[in-house]
Amino acid sequence: MQTLKQVAKAHRFAVMQPAAVQARNDERLALAAAIDQANAPALVNHTPQRNGRSRAICQCCSKQSLPAAVDSDGEPDLWRMARGWSQAPLPADYRHSDGSVGSTYTCPACNARLHRGETLQLRAGNAMREVQ
Repeated sequence: MQTLKQVAKAHRFAVMQPAAVQARNDERLALAAAIDQANAPALVNHTPQRNGRSRAICQCCSKQSLPAAVDSDGEPDLWRMARGWSQAPLPADYRHSDGSVGSTYTCPACNARLHRGETLQLRAGNAMREVQ
């Protein structure tokens, strides 16, 4: 014998129209996508270290630099970083469309690829290439 709860559940799914089921599934998918986006980690352009230094993160491949001394804004100082890294200097409070804040950095390998004329995919989903 079925319980009242089981009968109500069977009746509810038997009466539901396919369009209503599809709308309900679309609503669930939209809610799941919104939750995933809210829980996604924000992209960062540099990570502070415990010793007061900071590592730059390449905007193309996410490679991290060696820890370098920081400038007055708390970002890695380009002149104290390893050779080959480049920086697009921006104010420390500038917010990019991907949610990251401050200056952006490019590693030596990605710089070499850009100089060869390649178009690189950025972490944010945009593309970057060198204009000549």
